[in-house]
Amino acid sequence: MRVLGAIMFIVGVLATVTMFLPVLIFIFIENDDMATKVAAAIILLIFLGTPCFLLIFFGVRLFRRKKPAVEAPRPYVPEPPTAARPARPAPAPAPPSDSYSSYEHSNNAPDQVDEWLDTLNRRAKELNQQRKASSRSTSETSAAPSPPPEPKTAVCKNCGASKNVAGGEKAICDYCGTVLS
Repeated sequence: MRVLGAIMFIVGVLATVTMFLPVLIFIFIENDDMATKVAAAIILLIFLGTPCFLLIFFGVRLFRRKKPAVEAPRPYVPEPPTAARPARPAPAPAPPSDSYSSYEHSNNAPDQVDEWLDTLNRRAKELNQQRKASSRSTSETSAAPSPPPEPKTAVCKNCGASKNVAGGEKAICDYCGTVLS
């Protein structure tokens, strides 16, 4: 930063000496009209004086800036554990390229897909049999099914609208969104 400050300072001084001051002197020597002199001086001050001043000012500030102190290294603090994700299974190794086609190199080779489908079908049949067996056992143990509750008319406390509701259930009013019971 010190080098940049020095460069900015030198450019600012050179711009001031070679452009700003000579033009300012020329304006006051050549023109007789005072209003023209003041207007030209203001324009010159805005377009040349301000950038020269800023280059000198910030160049000096950067040049005088002290080097930052070296901070002590911070101790390692491990991050808090997050929710554990199940590990992905490793992909199956690719078979040698001389004995298989490029289609069979994918992890979803046709014979492997057929095995997966067979496994899924077998598992689905087992689950269906278990569901049927459990429904038979519950139907044998339970008496006749209870009749559905009679519908009741609920009146909304908020807007006064009425709605048919099955007995013991809750519903939402169609007009204002209030919970009906």
